[in-house]
Amino acid sequence: MRDKQVSVRFTNDEMEKVHERMAQAGTDNRENFMRRMILEGNIQPVDMKEIKKLNIPLSDYIVNTTKTITYPNFSYTYAE
Repeated sequence: MRDKQVSVRFTNDEMEKVHERMAQAGTDNRENFMRRMILEGNIQPVDMKEIKKLNIPLSDYIVNTTKTITYPNFSYTYAE
């Protein structure tokens, strides 16, 4: 549990740089970004585009009352 808080003040220019670095790191969570920068020193952005392509949205599946799961080019009927 994180129960300690630190307050830091920035100029407008410094805050712009923080936002630029956050964008480079691919994050919009300032608290996590700052924590990781302080504790680890850097953040390596990871390109998740290919992995996200592997995720099939749940709405693409159709489950009907005959217990058949249908997906384009795939059909499976299961028994209890």
